[in-house]
Amino acid sequence: MDILVVDDAPDTRLIIKSVLKKLGHNVTTAEDGEEAWKLLCSNDEFQIVISDWVMPNLDGLGLCQRIRNEPFSKYTYIILLTGMSGKTNLISGIAAGADDFATKPINSEELEVRLRSAKRILDLEKTLAFQNEELERANKKLVTYATTDGLTGLYNRRAFQEHLEETLLFSRRANETLSLLILDVDYFKAYNDTFGHVEGDTALKIVASILKENSRKNDFVARFGGEEFTVILPNTNYNGATLCAEVLRNAIEKYPWLERKVTISVGVTTVEHKRDRDENVTEMYTRILSEADQALYRSKSTGRNKVTHFKPQA
Repeated sequence: MDILVVDDAPDTRLIIKSVLKKLGHNVTTAEDGEEAWKLLCSNDEFQIVISDWVMPNLDGLGLCQRIRNEPFSKYTYIILLTGMSGKTNLISGIAAGADDFATKPINSEELEVRLRSAKRILDLEKTLAFQNEELERANKKLVTYATTDGLTGLYNRRAFQEHLEETLLFSRRANETLSLLILDVDYFKAYNDTFGHVEGDTALKIVASILKENSRKNDFVARFGGEEFTVILPNTNYNGATLCAEVLRNAIEKYPWLERKVTISVGVTTVEHKRDRDENVTEMYTRILSEADQALYRSKSTGRNKVTHFKPQA
């Protein structure tokens, strides 16, 4: 193991270093806590610190506290050396972050046993750290599975609803406009019936890719279900939303489709928070979705491959 020995007495440092070398450890020495601290900050490979308690500049207790207050990437096991006795000193050392204690003058057999104990704890700490990393990776995968559409790789309907509700609340607090697009692939059932579900899935994946590539960085693109997609446009007014919708519609129409041309119809609504102050987030979500859906229906019923912006009745 890599061990840092800290003691202001040169003869003690030499004795401990000699014992540790015979036990097969890599040893670095420091004459006080300040020197030890500089070594620790420049080298994160030290697994164990064996430090005298009473030293000038920075004593063992102070060194313990610094180590525990610093978020090092690995756990550092600390053994305090002391000639002091008494329950009060023991409590002070533990409170500062010491893991173990050894009395001076040092006994080589005692030190060897304490180092074996330290290794068991460090190995356990390493195992736990690895398991925590594995658990974190697994949790991230679960979150991804729960919020990602399996076919297109876009966000799914669940993620869309959560994000729209959060964005609605934020935009109302910030008094910002917010727009929503609902897009539907035109005559998709006929496309599936003619070319098969495999080609239909391929078309949906291409549509998803085009939507993602032609949306802005902060826009939230999701597959709502079937051949329907949604795009949340934060801080976007009526004209901006219409422009964004036309960009997406045009990009899909101009794509070099192999089987036949694919187009989309788009419904747009813009929220300016002038009449929703008494609505809760669920009511806002339901209303804005209904408005965009009504606009989408208007696009589909008046020729398709077009953008319609919802206009509330006077």
